[in-house]
Amino acid sequence: MLHLFKLQLVIPDCSVVFLPSLKEALFQAYRRLEAGAADFVQDCASLRSSSSSSVPMRVLARNQAATILHGWVVEDRVVPVVCAALCRVESAELAAAPLARTLNGMGRALDSTGTTKEEMASFHEQIVRRTENGKAMLKLLQATDLASRTESLALLRRVYPQTSKVLGRHLLSDPQSIAALMQILQEAGGSSWADAPEEAALCAECVHFLRLVTAEDGDVRMIIIFQDGAEALLAIATQALSAASGSSGSDAASAFLGLAGDACVCVQQLVGQGPVAQKYMREAGHLATVTRTLRCVFAALALQAPGSCSAWTTGLQAAATVLLDLTGKEGKEMERGSGVT
Repeated sequence: MLHLFKLQLVIPDCSVVFLPSLKEALFQAYRRLEAGAADFVQDCASLRSSSSSSVPMRVLARNQAATILHGWVVEDRVVPVVCAALCRVESAELAAAPLARTLNGMGRALDSTGTTKEEMASFHEQIVRRTENGKAMLKLLQATDLASRTESLALLRRVYPQTSKVLGRHLLSDPQSIAALMQILQEAGGSSWADAPEEAALCAECVHFLRLVTAEDGDVRMIIIFQDGAEALLAIATQALSAASGSSGSDAASAFLGLAGDACVCVQQLVGQGPVAQKYMREAGHLATVTRTLRCVFAALALQAPGSCSAWTTGLQAAATVLLDLTGKEGKEMERGSGVT
């Protein structure tokens, strides 16, 4: 039996464990975590050839009350231990999902406990600083299973806004990071993910993260363009719009429309890189994909109530304007027929 199972930090029900104070609860839970984390690192090394595909470190985040997790973060207790494990564990397959899920769980605890902006920013900065300025987060991008990739991208999306410059220098400048990110994007662009919840969740996290990155990082924009990332994003937008039109529930439709809007905004930001990017898209034959996406965009916009304006609607309209410029005469004819201004 793995020592890792000691990590269950048995405080899931405060009615069972009678502790005199929250401070003592924090201290005892942390000591269990710290003792178990060293065993976790050692056990992962011995499991590299094992058939086991998951390690139940998820209990660290799931079995604790939000106030406990909040205390862990504010007191700078758990983050160093979890980040140290990420830096030391060689196998991304074993480590990525549990470690990312633990950090995401702490982030959600901060979200729900009235955390100040300063505390939240400190949490994000801690994660990046303690993972070798983001270098160790390459392991998150290199995870192989859907759940690990989704959890990892969710963590990167959480920390990126406050740490974009550091991650740009130390993580996204690494060709391996971009290759892993592009693999996720290309697989999503070439698959029928809309009917598979796990694949849809991964696709959404990838697009949401790329929307942040393509708004900030010109080097990444150029790489994505010349690796046909714009075509993959357009394919994702087209599928999301089709799924939204065929969805019976309003929540599902809104999620698909939001994903389509983010994908189109990504393309808008890529095209906005300049004439070189636009020329490449024309010469690479991406106009057929642009045209298909535009038809779906116009159909979705036509379904909106007159005068309504949501975030995704604005994104679609802005992207449509840019994409119409790419399509030349045909695009202008589509624009006149659609009523987009």
